[in-house]
Amino acid sequence: MLNVALCRRAAVVGCVFLVGCGGSTPVPPIDQYNVYYDQYTAIDARNTNTNFTPENAMPSSGSVTYEGVGFVSYTVNGAATGLLGDAAVRANFGSDAMSGTFKNFVGGPNIGTAQEEISAFAGSLTMTGEIGTLTAGCNACFAGQMSGTLTGSGDTIRIDSAMLGDFYGAGHETIGGFTTSSTVLVNGVSVTGGANFVAER
Repeated sequence: MLNVALCRRAAVVGCVFLVGCGGSTPVPPIDQYNVYYDQYTAIDARNTNTNFTPENAMPSSGSVTYEGVGFVSYTVNGAATGLLGDAAVRANFGSDAMSGTFKNFVGGPNIGTAQEEISAFAGSLTMTGEIGTLTAGCNACFAGQMSGTLTGSGDTIRIDSAMLGDFYGAGHETIGGFTTSSTVLVNGVSVTGGANFVAER
């Protein structure tokens, strides 16, 4: 399983998401928090260390798009902030290229407490990577870079880090990745934090 800081509904760090519903009124952020929290934890529960995709089960052609949830967390002045957004990652098994976009983030500090502040964050993160570059002979691994800027609640969050990830399931049904840096920039100041994602096809 990915070594990530999972959040609970009653925890200080939480996750939320904002989408439109076919042109209707946008779903309230707190409702999307519940939806995407459940999606994140369900996929992550399948991504266990005993469930890595076997090396010989990785395809050598074709491509797959994985959809799921991206998670950004950081702490400023003791206030832990969690943001969730939608993740779309494409794996090209012929060229070994990985690419992804993470957007529609919602969240804020102190989620799950009386002081929680949930709001939408504009901007997006992007990922580029390559399958099989984590370690020699690891065809079910990928490595690359995640970067981008998110703005919301009067803050600007910048992530620019190397990332690592794995394929999971007998037929590479799910993936998970995480940034290797333990810091992010918030309003130009380096603070403790990072990003990760889980997704399924």
